[in-house]
Amino acid sequence: MIEKQYAIELTWSESALDRINSQVEAMLSGDSSHWGALKAHSPALLSFLENDCDFNCEHADGSFLDHLQFCYEYCHIHFPAASPVVLFLHSIMGVGTNLFPMKLEQRPQLANLVTAEELAHIEAFPTVLRLLQTGLLEELNKMPKEQLLGIEGIECYRLLGPEIDTMKKSDNHPLHLTGEQFWVHLNYHLIHFLDFLPASQWEVKMGIEGLACIFPLVHRVLTRAGKLMANIQFDSEKWAAVPETPESKQGKAEVLIMAANFSGGLGHSLDYKLKR
Repeated sequence: MIEKQYAIELTWSESALDRINSQVEAMLSGDSSHWGALKAHSPALLSFLENDCDFNCEHADGSFLDHLQFCYEYCHIHFPAASPVVLFLHSIMGVGTNLFPMKLEQRPQLANLVTAEELAHIEAFPTVLRLLQTGLLEELNKMPKEQLLGIEGIECYRLLGPEIDTMKKSDNHPLHLTGEQFWVHLNYHLIHFLDFLPASQWEVKMGIEGLACIFPLVHRVLTRAGKLMANIQFDSEKWAAVPETPESKQGKAEVLIMAANFSGGLGHSLDYKLKR
């Protein structure tokens, strides 16, 4: 599934490249306070990533760093109320395919490079990503607005474990996000899902391709709850109303099975509790 849906090299027409590059150049050269305030990553953080961590894995559209930088920049411009550092480091404590760029033993180093608030989101991100694929999103999608607004937090379990390369086991350390953190966290995930949307044939691919089929539902939950904080203009009601097909059901089932299998291989608990 990874090779079929993600490891795809896209070919863009010259006219499309010219149009996109012109629009980007105009945006970057314009009088935009958000772009002007975009900061370079701290040298200490980059040194940690380059010298102490292992990001030698490829992303669908290029290097993994391209994916991290896209998420960082989008958050900075379109979700300025939240720290973009979280999305730059969202996978450092675990990738969806059980790759681990850093070791749990390096957590104190990471904690010295980010704030406590950022670390809470970074540590929870790999687990919440899998929860959205295996049951949490379905539960949220069924809740009326008043129940969504009554969520006071979530409890779940850390993916990373000690000596992960040799032990290959999660430590299932309890993680907690407050109600406010929970909604911010879902906005982080929504931005993350943007980088997995198909480049074409949305009518065909949106319901069957991996993380793309989750994006409309997360957007819809956030919109219904009045908690959409990131600037992502999308008609989630339209896409949520599209009837399921055998292909879309299979696509969602594959996402669930893959996440469950990867966590199962590490003894990682996908149990969670929404506090209300």
